[in-house]
Formats: sequence, C-alpha cells, structure tokens
Amino acid sequence: MLLFEDVHWGEEPLLELIEHLAASVREAPLLLVALARSELLDVRPTWGGGRVRSTTLELEPLQSEESAALVVAKLEELGLIPVEVAA
Repeated sequence: MLLFEDVHWGEEPLLELIEHLAASVREAPLLLVALARSELLDVRPTWGGGRVRSTTLELEPLQSEESAALVVAKLEELGLIPVEVAA
C-alpha cells in the first residue's frame, strides 16, 4: 500500500510516478491511495479516470457542527474532556 497525501500540491514528476505505478504494476498486489483536493482536477482533469479497478471518492467539507463533534469524540476517546470545546 502506498499513500500519497496532498497530491494537489504535487509536482509533475510525482503525479507522473503515481499514474505510472497505477498503470504498470500488475505482477504484485498494490493499493494506491491518493488524497487530493478537487483543485487537482482543474489542472489534470483526467486524473485517476479510466483506470481499471480504480475508484474516486469525493468527500464534502465538514460543517462546523460536524467538526466540533469530531473533535469532542476524539478527545473523549483519548480521555480528555475539554472545558470549552467551542473555543
């Protein structure tokens, strides 16, 4: 498994490497995960498209309430309960 984060900031050589790996590695099991903002599609509209066994999953930004709930849940998981979460 290879994970590439913030691919939208990647330079051409990195983007070409990821595409090359996706197109040419056939003899070994390989999972490529590339995280990017939608701006990547502005400069590379065909990114990830048309590949066999590929999936694009678009996620919407969290709303403020959802972000706060996520922070509270994570803090509770760690055993930390904040006095003022909204701050």
